[in-house]
Amino acid sequence: MKETYLAIDLGRSELHIGEVNAKGEILHSKRYGIGYINQTTTLAVIKRSLEDYIVTDGWATESRPIAMGISLVGNVNNRDGVWLQNDSKGNRPIHLAKALHGVYGIPCYIETNIKSITKAERLWGNEKHPDNFVYINIGSDIDAVFVVDTQLTHSSYFGIQDVKHMDVGIDIGIKCNCGRYNCVECIAGEAGFDKSARLLSNTYSTNLYIPHDEKIKVDIKEIYFLSQQGDSLCTQLVDNAVNGIAGLIMNLIRISNPDKVIIGGTIMANNFIYQRIIKILSKANLRLDPHNIVLSRFTPQDAGLIGAAAVAINK
Repeated sequence: MKETYLAIDLGRSELHIGEVNAKGEILHSKRYGIGYINQTTTLAVIKRSLEDYIVTDGWATESRPIAMGISLVGNVNNRDGVWLQNDSKGNRPIHLAKALHGVYGIPCYIETNIKSITKAERLWGNEKHPDNFVYINIGSDIDAVFVVDTQLTHSSYFGIQDVKHMDVGIDIGIKCNCGRYNCVECIAGEAGFDKSARLLSNTYSTNLYIPHDEKIKVDIKEIYFLSQQGDSLCTQLVDNAVNGIAGLIMNLIRISNPDKVIIGGTIMANNFIYQRIIKILSKANLRLDPHNIVLSRFTPQDAGLIGAAAVAINK
């Protein structure tokens, strides 16, 4: 009998459910558009979607998965299975793991999204990762997890290392929601590209489409494309992001002295930006060889689901 793990990745607007085997391979999966939900409605949404998944897809083998792992945004008490906080808008702790175990009879374990992916890197990364490394996710958020002697480090109250507010020496006058200016997430995160494009659009000429409705964000793939065509604004946006990410990596290397740095997330899905970052780091005076600064093998679309399976396996 081949053992499988039920994996659930709950993002900001999408729920991804699937089964993963002990090799970290996704056997099959299904995505559900859910829009913004709060902690109060989460359990009902997961149950409804999971019941649909079981009916329409069924289990990959003759047996049910031996454990369930959930990857979540926000703040998680993984020890007690409590989802502490979804985002800054609300704080309604729910005993999510206990509730789902009670409904389905499958042991359930939960973890934050970035820690889940870090655990997957430990298990199934491109190559055997050392006992000491840093995983950096650069996407809608910018976060990092330090692994020291095989163990993920924890900040107070089960939090993560809040590196998104680091100053990386790029001054464009963009205000962060933390109250400071020029935090790295405002320069190199998904929302940061949008904010920077709007701020700098009066300074640089561009063919980039910038929606009047600020709820609609600029297309980062279009920014990448136009930057390679010499578009002034997009070239500057990419230069800022490349230098910002390189500065962040340099800071984290000097702080934690890791044996490897692994980078993932939607911003890093395009290889050309990674190559430019490595070019900068190759000229820096770092203890870490640039060959040990690598991209994650997991696509941003599947990383959270594989991470959720890693949470179940680790327990």
